[in-house]
Amino acid sequence: MPEKKTTISDLISQQMNKQMGQPTQQPAPVPMSEPDNIQTSGVGQVFSDNIKLLEGDYEHDDTQDIRTKPYGIAMHQKPNRDWHAKALAEYNKGREKPSKQLPKEQYFEKAQELMMEGEASYRSAVEGYDTLDSKQQFMLLSAKYNTGDTYKSLGRLLVAYNKEPSSDKLPKIYLNARRTQKDKSGKASYDEGLDNRALKELYISGMFDPQNKEHRAVVKKSLPLANPKTINSSWPALETSPAKPKGSILSDRNRRTKARSLI
Repeated sequence: MPEKKTTISDLISQQMNKQMGQPTQQPAPVPMSEPDNIQTSGVGQVFSDNIKLLEGDYEHDDTQDIRTKPYGIAMHQKPNRDWHAKALAEYNKGREKPSKQLPKEQYFEKAQELMMEGEASYRSAVEGYDTLDSKQQFMLLSAKYNTGDTYKSLGRLLVAYNKEPSSDKLPKIYLNARRTQKDKSGKASYDEGLDNRALKELYISGMFDPQNKEHRAVVKKSLPLANPKTINSSWPALETSPAKPKGSILSDRNRRTKARSLI
């Protein structure tokens, strides 16, 4: 049905209602979209497509026993706790039965805001960051969001790869995507979960093709604890997955996309 146009008679009627103290009819509020239905582009679209697979959309304790809200919001960080307390107080205003959780949309938007904050670090440390494909940028931002560290060497390797793509450069890229975690004593170590996380990000970026024998061989050497089969379990329909790499060359080079955030 076509949208009804506002006529001069309608405007006169609205003005008269205001003068007489009668309320004018207001348009119904637009309902908030579910995270999966939010339309965006660039890094924001890659985030929307993959953050649930990487971080989960439910509250849980991570591998370091850190309480984590949906989409990877770490609650051991005071700014995140303060944000949650304030947002929850606002959300519960006027509610007969207060909720202990926010709508998923709010966690989704906050997680993206936190991840996108990493761009300043990469722009400062990696010359050519803005020439990277949006999926490559997401891999760097996701790694920082996951650990708090800026992966400068990885960013520079990606820039160099794009200038002259070569399978010979993949081992260093895979190795620099690797990360460690520290135990309570401060000792750093590798584990399967971290290697799998790095592998998933490499896949999302288009730098790893699970069907490519050469790529799997590089994974075995550079990410020895990773299990390439995790890609098949996370993204079972590979032909419709966010990244569609072919061999060692990126299939998506849309470097002109500048959209960075839903907010």
